[in-house]
Amino acid sequence: MIKFSTLIVLFCFLAGCSDDNSVVEEDVFDLSIEITSPFDIKGDIASSGGNIINEDDHTILRKGVCYSLTAAPTVNDLLIEHEGVATSFEVNLENLEFNTVYYARAFAETTNDIFYSDEVSFTTTNECTLNVFEGDVTLTTQTEVDNFAINNYCSVTGDLRISEGDATADPIVDISGLYNLRSLGSIIVSNTTLIESLEGLHNIDSISNSLAVVGNEQVINIDEFIKIDTPVRSITVFDNANLNSIEGISNIKELVKYEDNLPYLKISDCPLLNSLDPLEGITANDGISGISIHGLPFITNIDALSNISGSIDVLDIFNMTSLQNINGIYSITSVNGRLYLSNNESLNNILGFQSITTLSGFISIFNNDLLYNLDAFENVTQISGELEIVGNASLFDFCGIVDALDENNLDDFSVYQNGFNPTLEDLLNGNCAE
Repeated sequence: MIKFSTLIVLFCFLAGCSDDNSVVEEDVFDLSIEITSPFDIKGDIASSGGNIINEDDHTILRKGVCYSLTAAPTVNDLLIEHEGVATSFEVNLENLEFNTVYYARAFAETTNDIFYSDEVSFTTTNECTLNVFEGDVTLTTQTEVDNFAINNYCSVTGDLRISEGDATADPIVDISGLYNLRSLGSIIVSNTTLIESLEGLHNIDSISNSLAVVGNEQVINIDEFIKIDTPVRSITVFDNANLNSIEGISNIKELVKYEDNLPYLKISDCPLLNSLDPLEGITANDGISGISIHGLPFITNIDALSNISGSIDVLDIFNMTSLQNINGIYSITSVNGRLYLSNNESLNNILGFQSITTLSGFISIFNNDLLYNLDAFENVTQISGELEIVGNASLFDFCGIVDALDENNLDDFSVYQNGFNPTLEDLLNGNCAE
């Protein structure tokens, strides 16, 4: 009987101990934590945080946000700790990958356990904020390219020039290491002899000043620029012997001023280029200093330029052997520095000049074999400066410019080797056609 009583007492004692332990365990695990939805999300940084609830009677060893490319991140993945005693906190998640989905949870670690919040996900952008090179960069050898790439910059505030120059001992053969670049002041790729592809520039989506691809012997296309959709000041694609496409600039839709410099467009001396259509829709609402289109034997029209309007300083269209018309520039209203229309052997229609009311500076209409009249200039009210009309074998009708002529406004007048060659006096007297 004594033994039985002892067992009952012992059972009650043990049961009481078990109840006490349950209470303590419940207190310890009563802590919880919430996560702050990520905000200020860029390409390489985002902000988040957390709020610890019911932290009384717990010793917080550390707290912060853990994150990962896979779901349910833990403190064994990437994490940013928050220093201090505050139970509500914010942290910056840095050195993120661009255009990438991340998963994040806030955490709080106590002496007994690690507590996690619910999971959230967010997607980074292509915007660079952290690893920025201030100023201009010029890379002339493969070694210089590789050394610059090691720094993993995502932005250059000034110009990035990739140009071999005279570096024949260490020519540039591969620029793929520049893949982290997102934004530039300008990009100039020039005088390379061995690179066929601009891979490495394919993540750039923002340029504030100029884009130039000049004198590259092997470059076939500029597709790597396809993400660029910001306005730029100038586009220059010139003297690229094997370039057959400019599709990579098709998302650039506006030419704008940059530090008071007017926009400029030059697509020239690329003998294999088959279309200007990627320029379709491009505008220059701030005005434009110049358009230069020449040395493109497969181009039959310049219709893609039809949204460029207003006054222009320089308009060069020459050595375009297949060009049949210039209707694409019908919105140009004045040329105030130079008009050079030369060596366009298939051009028989210049009605694209019909909106022009003023011509000044140097005006040259030279060696356009099929051009037969100048009626497209009938809306021009004044021609001033130097006027040269030479070598247009089929040109017999000058009447379109008669009303714009005044000998007091002309510094030079040269007309010869055309189908008809009137003097200035002839034209002023109305003898304008044969």
